[in-house]
Amino acid sequence: MRVALVASLAALALAACGSSAQPASSPAVIDASGSGEVANAARTGFVGWDAVRPEKVEEGSVISNGDEPFVAVLKIRSTTGVKDSTRWAWVTDTPEWIKDSAESNEERTIADGSGDAWFTGDLAVRPLEETQLIGMGTNLNADIMATVAFVFEKDNGDTAADVRVLKSLTDPVVRQVATIVEGAKIPLSVSTVANQQPTIDALNELLSTAEKIQAPTITVDILIQLLQRFVTAYGDANDVVGVATTAFIPTSGQLIALLERVGITPQTLKLLGQGEGDGNQAWTNYKTWRKPIDIPYTGSIGKGFIAGEVWYGFLTDRWVDDWLYVESEFPWQSRVKYWLRATASMRS
Repeated sequence: MRVALVASLAALALAACGSSAQPASSPAVIDASGSGEVANAARTGFVGWDAVRPEKVEEGSVISNGDEPFVAVLKIRSTTGVKDSTRWAWVTDTPEWIKDSAESNEERTIADGSGDAWFTGDLAVRPLEETQLIGMGTNLNADIMATVAFVFEKDNGDTAADVRVLKSLTDPVVRQVATIVEGAKIPLSVSTVANQQPTIDALNELLSTAEKIQAPTITVDILIQLLQRFVTAYGDANDVVGVATTAFIPTSGQLIALLERVGITPQTLKLLGQGEGDGNQAWTNYKTWRKPIDIPYTGSIGKGFIAGEVWYGFLTDRWVDDWLYVESEFPWQSRVKYWLRATASMRS
């Protein structure tokens, strides 16, 4: 019965006429191959934090246009509705800091060894396929690959100590992601071209799960402890600038093509996309956030905020990249805003 339903849906999709309207132009798509397709069926999830660009840096009453940022990246893989499916690892224990100080709006490259998150081994992900979207009284079990990028500005503090603090606080972050993803029960039912709503509902619930993986939800305790460490540190400790996250559902290009043929487009799911009907683009979106933080230390010295965004959606085998921002404002650093470029793909 299941095979027949899948075949029926595929046949109806191929017979459907018309194409989707041209979606919004962001994010940018970088097609690294002639057709965008990957010949090898075995694909690997990848999110690379590639570059950083300070936009505004103010430390107290002194404006500092030079900055030496560094980034520590955590990667997490989890499966919706599957208990104990969550796995995690840090990209490196010793991220490199950018010794060539960046002036305002100058871009600096993040070393591959510090910013490249490969989802391999225990963190390997399975692309979502059309056969997973049809069921009777079942739930959708889909992988979500998340990265959490903690951003610092190096002053005279100990970068290794900052990373040790992050690593010591990893478990609460992973537990929160596991609660969000493993706890997501996404019901499935038979869907046809005549009634797309069950499929749309399931995809929207899957996207909602990914969207919840954002800094205020999963990292606020870490941020407060890092900021407390800064306030109580002796000397010129490293500034905590912010944290950005990505949460992608790895997806086959064939599935995207099938959805488009039955009239389910990025706009249907309120997403941004690239291309028209080629079945190989990423359908992604962003959610910005702003979190007031009050660190209890000598009155109100700890009051301020941290802001940023999460980049989430369906990731295919075409490279896609865009810029995410992190921003913070505290009395000792007035205001800091960085842009980070992230690149993502499912590649062989």
